[in-house]
Amino acid sequence: MFKIRGFTLLFVFAWVINVSCYSVSERKNHAEGNISQDKREAVLYRGQLWSATYDNNREVTNVFIPYTVKLGGWFSGLDYSDEQTIKEAASVIAKHTCIRFVERKDEKDYIEFYEDSNNVCESYIGKKGGKQLLSLGSGCKNRGHVTHELMHALGFFHEHTRPDRDKFVKILWDNIKRDHYKQFEIRKRGVTTLGQPYDFQSIMHYSNKEFSKNDKDTIQALSDPNMPLGNVNSLSAVDVLQINLLYNCPEALRQVINYEVTVYTGDKYLAGTDGQVFIELFGQNAVGQLRNSGEEELAGKKSAFEMRSVDRFNVISPNLGKLIKLTVRLTDRGYGGAWYLDKIQVQNRKRRVNVSFPCFCWFGGSSDTKILEPSP
Repeated sequence: MFKIRGFTLLFVFAWVINVSCYSVSERKNHAEGNISQDKREAVLYRGQLWSATYDNNREVTNVFIPYTVKLGGWFSGLDYSDEQTIKEAASVIAKHTCIRFVERKDEKDYIEFYEDSNNVCESYIGKKGGKQLLSLGSGCKNRGHVTHELMHALGFFHEHTRPDRDKFVKILWDNIKRDHYKQFEIRKRGVTTLGQPYDFQSIMHYSNKEFSKNDKDTIQALSDPNMPLGNVNSLSAVDVLQINLLYNCPEALRQVINYEVTVYTGDKYLAGTDGQVFIELFGQNAVGQLRNSGEEELAGKKSAFEMRSVDRFNVISPNLGKLIKLTVRLTDRGYGGAWYLDKIQVQNRKRRVNVSFPCFCWFGGSSDTKILEPSP
């Protein structure tokens, strides 16, 4: 930790910044490129953090990151729907942190989003300086994957490569495609976890079968081999904490926890939906006070909420105490708007919360909201 003109430099893992200027390349699955760095050079190089604005007390107020989108339409380049997805991903980060992605005016340092013709999803780690390219292949043009790439641009590596990972997960090398071994190597130099817990649910963590050659697990939690790992759809509470610590955001003082929300779509004919799904959790603390998470859209992969699908999300919220109900709202978005929901499971492993909210019901119409209560 270093203090420079009132700014605290926190170099964390995967969570993790402290890098020289290189990019992370991801093709279909998450993959990181070759990386070589010197510990001293990385830790002392403040320029890889995006610049902050300060109040009169030299406390950080915001970090503004300018960006442009290279539009090309149907035949080449990103389109306006991709631009909207980028804005949605940026708003997810802004909701819980002091990070603000803003359209570029004439700033020298900025990110340019473009579509890579080879279907590569690629981002530099941290700030490179000048125009900084961030490519979105066809496989990552959704809110969750764009959020993942923005995390790289902020300065974070993949969670499962942090130095202490072998205390928490097991790598099943025999199941990994040989040309992707490097994506599972530990980063030992120039990094620190800042004492923060290993985050199984991070948007920067690989899923259980990432780069599998035989459809078997490539990575498992030591505490529970069946635990689903990673979350391609949404930030976790620890992701948010690490951003706020890294950039010294005032939001770092907020106390929030992570609720893992698993949505089970039914197997009835036309059960899937193309509509937008929103959720709000409600709880009651030990003295009877009612609390709520605020309504949040569950968005990520374009294949979410299809018939028989099981989709996982993180809802970041203050501790709600005992969960007493939740609301689910479906907003029709054209053809395929109706939806048959089996149930929603809400879990917080640290506090041993695991509550099922059965539905087994149809949603329909231009907007439909239902209140679900816990099963007995």
